[in-house]
Amino acid sequence: MQVAYSKFLKKHSDTHNNVDGAESTAMVSSLYTNFDFLKEIFDKWDADKSGQVDRGEFKAAITLMQEVAGAEQMDSDTLFDLIDLNGTGKIDLNELCEASRLSRSL
Repeated sequence: MQVAYSKFLKKHSDTHNNVDGAESTAMVSSLYTNFDFLKEIFDKWDADKSGQVDRGEFKAAITLMQEVAGAEQMDSDTLFDLIDLNGTGKIDLNELCEASRLSRSL
């Protein structure tokens, strides 16, 4: 069963308008133990700052990682498809966090 974290968090924040940014971040962080790290990665990937990473942005980030860090060659298209959990052709922060969580549970 998948949980729509964006809708959940939006509904929760709409219901509790007194929750400030720090508290909201803490709530998200409690869902994902490495949220801060994943958010930093996501922000680097999101070149146009749209809040979503498209296939081109993702491929550019993976290519740069392979060139700069000497990382092993990865099939960026296959990896993108694995992270794009809802199949929209875009990855949002929630999908990245959920894909990370799912990969740790394997």
